[in-house]
Amino acid sequence: YLEGQTLEAYVDSQQGRLPYEVVAAMLDPVLEALKAVHSETLPDGSTMVHRDIKPQNLYITNTGQVKLLDFGAARFAGGQSDRSATAMGTEGYAALEQYQRKTQGPWTDIYATAATWYRLLSGKTPMAAVERLAEDPDPLVPPSAHGIEVPPEIESIWLKGLAVLPQDRWATV
Repeated sequence: YLEGQTLEAYVDSQQGRLPYEVVAAMLDPVLEALKAVHSETLPDGSTMVHRDIKPQNLYITNTGQVKLLDFGAARFAGGQSDRSATAMGTEGYAALEQYQRKTQGPWTDIYATAATWYRLLSGKTPMAAVERLAEDPDPLVPPSAHGIEVPPEIESIWLKGLAVLPQDRWATV
């Protein structure tokens, strides 16, 4: 058992958002955990996907370690076993393919992790992917447009992770 709190509770106790350096340090271990999760494959090529990454499913211990929790939605996706993909996820963090019951994979978790990055940095949860798809241009405002200090090259990496269409996102961590 670990003592601490969810990342959502922690960020709320810090006026609702965190500085870039803190967010980067907190999400690095999450990305490493996702590399390990996504490396699990079945013979049909299916990859393990978490499918519900969000600040409420990240836990910061009293010693400062960040842990990825709640694998209740996790499943192998992307292979023959993916035919009956279920719509699952949390609004603002769920990728478009989760709403449409399309093939999911590491890119699905990348979207949710990027949405978490956005929330921690800006204090705002991104608009639902299906709503963003319906608007032209995409209404997502980069954190830097709100005066939040983040290196431009880092912001562009994370914003690509928040691309609405799966083919426009990073394919792997």
